[in-house]
Amino acid sequence: MKILINGALWAVLIFILFSACTAAITEPTSTIIVPIEAIRTQSEPVSHIEPIVIPFQNATKVESIPIGCKNLCGDGVCQEIVCLAEGCPCPETSKSCPQDCSQVSPVPPKAPVIALPTQTSIKVVPTETTPIFVDNRPVEFEGIEVTPAISTQVKSVSAQAPVTVKVNVDKQRGSTEIEVEGTVAVTKEILKFENVSLKVETPKGDVAVQVLPNAAIATTISKESQKIENVELKVFNGEPVYKIEGKRDTKLLWIFPVTVPITTHVNAVTGGIEKTEKPWWSFLAQ
Repeated sequence: MKILINGALWAVLIFILFSACTAAITEPTSTIIVPIEAIRTQSEPVSHIEPIVIPFQNATKVESIPIGCKNLCGDGVCQEIVCLAEGCPCPETSKSCPQDCSQVSPVPPKAPVIALPTQTSIKVVPTETTPIFVDNRPVEFEGIEVTPAISTQVKSVSAQAPVTVKVNVDKQRGSTEIEVEGTVAVTKEILKFENVSLKVETPKGDVAVQVLPNAAIATTISKESQKIENVELKVFNGEPVYKIEGKRDTKLLWIFPVTVPITTHVNAVTGGIEKTEKPWWSFLAQ
């Protein structure tokens, strides 16, 4: 069933509802907090850059409580998978902390999210063998079956408070997914997170991204109602730009059903729409 809704307000409302529904059906993940002590207490490199190695383990397999871990039992979050470095939360199970772990699924998630401290600078280079860098040092995550996603906080012009941004690197494709409030943008650019800001490396230097993917999509839909198919963050003329591909089902000459492809370019710094690309015949399909 196809429903055509006109008007910018309705388009934005539909986008919000769609995002909420998408977030609701997303597979649950566990966020593992990595404190600043786990990174900056490791020995500094002498002659060359040494990787920061952060070991992880399922709480049920930890034989003894790690020295220097933080007891967070009672905070409502079961620490099923923990980092074993200094300052990390203590491992929790249904026996050691029943108030937090009584409702935990028997099968823990395989792809946890690693929350790195905002006091550090994070660099993501998807083409590197070790794509995550913290304070200019590569980070290796031990004890996790798949490459974990990285979570951090970012400020934007569309939100008063910092929002959570999740970064997931696809090594095979050499790309990175940027997820904000259920909205995902893909990029092959080098990303940098520092001082609660997101920057993209360009030939002209690092440029701060002021508009996150969710806001860029909202701007696109408010101009013209459409179904978003793909969002890509690219560098054009030295500036980060979202290339948003969508489609709209309508009728040609008010008779023949057609699908109009729409490509919108949104400036990631100003939030303005730079251009919109549609087939030449689209003016006949309203």
